[in-house]
Amino acid sequence: MFIVLLFFLGGTVFGQKLDVNLNAPTIIYQGEIVPTVELQDFLDKLETDIEESEDLAVFKSQRDLARGFANAGAASTHMARQRSFMDYRLFALVIGTGAAISAPGVDTAVIEKAFDNLEKEGDIYFGMAIQPVTVSLGMNLSRYVDRLRVSGKFGYCTIPEGTLFDDISFASTTVGVEANYQVLGTRSVYAGVLHWRGLTIGTGVNYQSNQTDVTVETKDEDFTVDATFEELGLENPIPGGSDGDTFGTLVVSAAATARINSRTWTVPLEVSTGLRLLYLVDFNLGVGVDFAFGHSEVIFGAGSQLDFKIAAGIPDEELSVKAGSADFGIINTERPQLLRPRLNAGIGLNLGPFKLDIPVMYYFDTRGISAMAGVNVGFVW
Repeated sequence: MFIVLLFFLGGTVFGQKLDVNLNAPTIIYQGEIVPTVELQDFLDKLETDIEESEDLAVFKSQRDLARGFANAGAASTHMARQRSFMDYRLFALVIGTGAAISAPGVDTAVIEKAFDNLEKEGDIYFGMAIQPVTVSLGMNLSRYVDRLRVSGKFGYCTIPEGTLFDDISFASTTVGVEANYQVLGTRSVYAGVLHWRGLTIGTGVNYQSNQTDVTVETKDEDFTVDATFEELGLENPIPGGSDGDTFGTLVVSAAATARINSRTWTVPLEVSTGLRLLYLVDFNLGVGVDFAFGHSEVIFGAGSQLDFKIAAGIPDEELSVKAGSADFGIINTERPQLLRPRLNAGIGLNLGPFKLDIPVMYYFDTRGISAMAGVNVGFVW
């Protein structure tokens, strides 16, 4: 049926409307073009059916869905961070991959139940942001400012529909600059067997855009209206047939596209520390808060087709149809949560200048939780 897939301050819905826009199909039968004016009454009937549809009514407000994608997008900006080896001497080149998700809770059963209820409720707190490749380059500027390191990052991807999930496509871009100041310096004991990476304060500015297209079905049956030969100004070619017989059916498919556009600016502020054990295993732990700005827009029902299907038994050899379009235009816009406290941790392997790091982050959202997980591969000197 349905495939869809401020800690202290709440968000605001900027705009929300239902605007049905139908463009008639081009119908040519036996060399005659059915004039658009002959189709207008049928378009009006379809428009009324769509506007009054109880199946679509539940999607007029998708505030939680818009907020979820905005929060997930903001969380994904932390890909390719260098927390496990903040005390590098010259530079750190890191390639990271991962994803962020916002959901009603950590229990998978809760998430599954929310999706089961989405068709009836029309809105859930959910969002995702996938960033397959993000590259960051950090430089040690201690020669200018003692214990200061800065980095820049960039990530971009397009994932066509069906690659990771059926009926879902992604496109995302991440750009950011970050600065980290080592408040307490590095300490080693037992000839480096135990290596503490000090205490670091970090901040920066990150931008992330994420477009997600989801193919959905809005109801069990298509929106349809029958048309007779007489109503379309055509003659019935069947001997003995009446011009009052049904010639065909105008159809607006129940399948539609939900497009979620998320654009966020994030200013993180965090304190983190790390520990290397036996020269091989790295651990890091930290707390922080993200100040998130921007918006997420859910455009539901864009890009459906308005087609024409000839009735059974009517000769269709001389029929030509170019489908029209049907846009439902339900639009909801929402800000990300402004103030987002979080925990971050990670574990990795230290292989000389080569690093492998698995970072995770957990956000305490007002409407649920958000989490980010990834894998970083770095060359550090």
